[in-house]
Amino acid sequence: MPYIIALALIRNLPVKTKRSMILYAGIAMIMGAFISFMLLGRTAPDYLIVNTLMLGGCGIFDLFWWSIIGEMLDYTENPVKVFGIGLSANVFGVLSGDA
Repeated sequence: MPYIIALALIRNLPVKTKRSMILYAGIAMIMGAFISFMLLGRTAPDYLIVNTLMLGGCGIFDLFWWSIIGEMLDYTENPVKVFGIGLSANVFGVLSGDA
């Protein structure tokens, strides 16, 4: 749910909003998730706090990443290649983070 809520909030922002501030908020959410994971206990409410911060930040970054790839599709002769490279980079990042 936090992932979808973050995407919906960003989608409904006014056009004049500076998008760079949204990325800073995403970075702050990821940092807050790591810090709260270290400081909080292992109860269900603590898990919900960490999970909300982490998924909200990931939603912001994913929307940013895929909007850049979507804009790049307009400027290439072979959009499938750009999409494939972007998708493989995303999957590689997830797999290397898992390792």
